[in-house]
Amino acid sequence: MIQKKSAKGDLEGKRGTFLALGLVLVLGLVYFGLELFATQDSGPGYVMADEEVIMVMEEDVLATDAPPPEPPQQQQQQEAIIEIVDDNTIVDDNWDLFNQEFDEDEVVNDIQQVEIVEAVVEEIPVRYAQNPAEFPGGTEELYKFLYANTRYPETAVQLNLNGTVIVEFVVEKDGKPSNAKITMSTAEIFNAEAIRIISIMPKWKPAVHNGQTVRSYFQLPITFTLSN
Repeated sequence: MIQKKSAKGDLEGKRGTFLALGLVLVLGLVYFGLELFATQDSGPGYVMADEEVIMVMEEDVLATDAPPPEPPQQQQQQEAIIEIVDDNTIVDDNWDLFNQEFDEDEVVNDIQQVEIVEAVVEEIPVRYAQNPAEFPGGTEELYKFLYANTRYPETAVQLNLNGTVIVEFVVEKDGKPSNAKITMSTAEIFNAEAIRIISIMPKWKPAVHNGQTVRSYFQLPITFTLSN
């Protein structure tokens, strides 16, 4: 008679086998977990690009991203001037400007007297006055004056020269001729004599414009002619 094993007996015989497999599985999971956490630390990072490994260090990132430190500002040094005085020097702390006594009779030589000069504005002469300036006695007396006082230049006499000079001058308010100048001349040899004649003229009757005595311009032609 053959004795048969029951199913319960077979399972109990394989218990050791299943226990060994379970331990191996647990150890494998533990080892896998440790390897997984070990790769997630804060060490250097690795970036894969076309089978090339590029390692980026945290120190390099910090060195490139952080701005360079500003140079320290130089402080301006001020020179302190210390005046050393004698220990026996007495300083008067009660000096008062408003309570000082001054000698009114004391002569101060530094004060200089300033002379006030009023600005004199020269009146511009009138060129076309309502009542022009006039030689004393009129035009006829003017020609007599010129004939009597004109000096013919010796060089012009030798060269037998004739000429005409126009002289412009100003008749002042008091009638005195001034500021004579040559405006036209046919021969420069007569210019100096024409200016001299104006300088020796008597006072004229001044011009009147708008009821007031004014300075005025006057042009006088002087002809130099040798008599035969």
